[in-house]
Amino acid sequence: MISAYITNGYYGLSLALEQPFESSFGLGHSPALLGLYEKISGSSELFDSTLVAHVSEAGWDHQYYWVSFFTWIANDVGFVGSLLVVAVLARWFRQAWLDAVYSKNDLAAIVFILLCIVFLYLPANNQIAQTFDMYFAFIVVLIAWKATRRIPCRNRGEQVV
Repeated sequence: MISAYITNGYYGLSLALEQPFESSFGLGHSPALLGLYEKISGSSELFDSTLVAHVSEAGWDHQYYWVSFFTWIANDVGFVGSLLVVAVLARWFRQAWLDAVYSKNDLAAIVFILLCIVFLYLPANNQIAQTFDMYFAFIVVLIAWKATRRIPCRNRGEQVV
């Protein structure tokens, strides 16, 4: 049961890899943004063109089963692009940890914890972008951290701004 729970998103990912790619113009990675688009436009055609919708049509309903973080990101940038997005997130993860530990930057610690959520839910979904409160909290804290980031100097223990 535990194995099925942890890995069912990868089965959804395998189904998504067989689907045709259509860009969702930067909105497809977030169910909240897709829902807002549908509410404003009155049309579900953008969601219907996503990989997640194609997988649902293939019998793996995204409302009941996971399709993985990679599939949600691939709605916008394709699967190769989703690997690049995860690489950027991994770099931020490392930077946030170092900044929190060496520079004692509280914003870095918050970014680190939010990225822990991203990586914990990697086989499941894009947990950060599920709701607007979590998504915008992440964006605001990320921007604030990047604006206040102090890079530790390895030679003398000093900090360079």
